[in-house]
Amino acid sequence: MIRIVGSIVVWNYVLDGKEGVAKDVIEALDSTKNLIIFRVIEGDLLKHYKSFKFIIQVSPKAKGSVAHWSLDYEKLHGRSTHSDAVGARNEQRN
Repeated sequence: MIRIVGSIVVWNYVLDGKEGVAKDVIEALDSTKNLIIFRVIEGDLLKHYKSFKFIIQVSPKAKGSVAHWSLDYEKLHGRSTHSDAVGARNEQRN
């Protein structure tokens, strides 16, 4: 499937046992850096965040590749336990 900047992607996910949906737009795509950036434009994440981006970059290795996921977000409210769950998941996978 070919992806281009401006394409819309809908994700169904489960976080802490709760199903959610995120509608994202591909904000950047760089095939030379193996990089893609998704910005959330609708969905459950925006109940907790003012903005939310997924940055994914793949680095080829001798055997296979390594994918680096980064999350760039701004909380909607000062105290949100939701971000703690997302951050914990991200740390466990790095």
